[in-house]
Amino acid sequence: MDGIIRGEAELPILELVKTLKEGKDDLFSVPNLSWRRRGRVLINPLSYIASGEELNHLCFTNFPLLKNYPAYIHMTGHPFNVMGVSTKKNYPRHSPKSPVFHLPVGRGCPVQCTWCSGGISSQKTITGRKKVLFRDIQKVLESIQEAVSYGYETFHINFDPSPQNPEYFLELFPRMREEKLRVECFFECYGLPTIQFVKSFKETFPGPGSLLILSPETGSDRLRKAHKGFAYTNRALFESLKQLEQHEVLSDLFFTLGIPFEEEEDFHQTLRLQSEIRSRYPCVRGIRTCLLGMEPGSPWHMDPEEFGIVASLRNFMDFYHYHSGEESPFSSAGYWIPGYFEGVKNEEHFKKTLQEIKCHHFCFFHPIVGKSSHPYWGKKLCDFSNLYWKTKECLKRKRGNSTWVSNGRV
Repeated sequence: MDGIIRGEAELPILELVKTLKEGKDDLFSVPNLSWRRRGRVLINPLSYIASGEELNHLCFTNFPLLKNYPAYIHMTGHPFNVMGVSTKKNYPRHSPKSPVFHLPVGRGCPVQCTWCSGGISSQKTITGRKKVLFRDIQKVLESIQEAVSYGYETFHINFDPSPQNPEYFLELFPRMREEKLRVECFFECYGLPTIQFVKSFKETFPGPGSLLILSPETGSDRLRKAHKGFAYTNRALFESLKQLEQHEVLSDLFFTLGIPFEEEEDFHQTLRLQSEIRSRYPCVRGIRTCLLGMEPGSPWHMDPEEFGIVASLRNFMDFYHYHSGEESPFSSAGYWIPGYFEGVKNEEHFKKTLQEIKCHHFCFFHPIVGKSSHPYWGKKLCDFSNLYWKTKECLKRKRGNSTWVSNGRV
């Protein structure tokens, strides 16, 4: 490894290429660069952060720069890949069948969730960014139009730094309608959406594939306040879901388990909250409960003792070896919480116990991508799927070990 560009990299990578093309071996002028010279590692200052003007000059839709770019557009999105099945078989069975473009709207975040490495304190450390920037409305429209011309049909927006003041999107969405951009949208809400936002979203994206994604994370108001930058109460969540129901806007909800300060009552509260949501709000298409992984630069990664956790992923080399190994990146959380489970004394046992609870009480596996089952049926389907693949693997081994005789040949 000869060098690493830290933080935001658009201008630094350009400066690096120019310097190398000129045949220079002095790279001190390249911002954000850590590099190797005669056996020494040198660290240039973290001095580049994209300005609003620079962000607007970037092009995010020059797809022909990618070799075989149609494959990236038409064969990926939000796939749920099944091991041992070809890409062609995976796509129609385990993807939404609609090319999904992740729309760059801006950068930065004004708050900090404890497990996130994209919040304000983490970005100050990692990239030096201290404020939120939005791209110009016209530039975002051009990105959408360009992506549509290449075959994209659905847009994923994961940038909602002002959920209670959504003026930017209340300007963007009407402009999309004026341009007759008939697409679908997955929008991830950092907090709870306002009624004006919900109305404009429905008018702009009326298709059945569009939805708002909410992440309560837990059924406990106390834990939500301790961990989420944009916290809200269960009562406020119910009111928001009621508004979605009234305006026929679909939603997906995301929860998690195994977070610091969680107690047994919090776990049961999450179960009760999910059950009540399923019974009262048909607009909720799916409820998913996922386990968190350790993100470098997040608050609980930087100070695990404050959150009462033991982290196995502490420095760059820990993450390097972890993600370059043969194990799945989901095989371990990168941390464990002493005392969370009675008798559990290491990370492997912690993750196994947490996974068993998730499978038993919160399984959301569903044969149709984009949907989620009730825990009982999700677990049954998961058990059947596991049995199917074990049987297939067993038959494969039997065929590989068998011998046959034909015309005197074995």
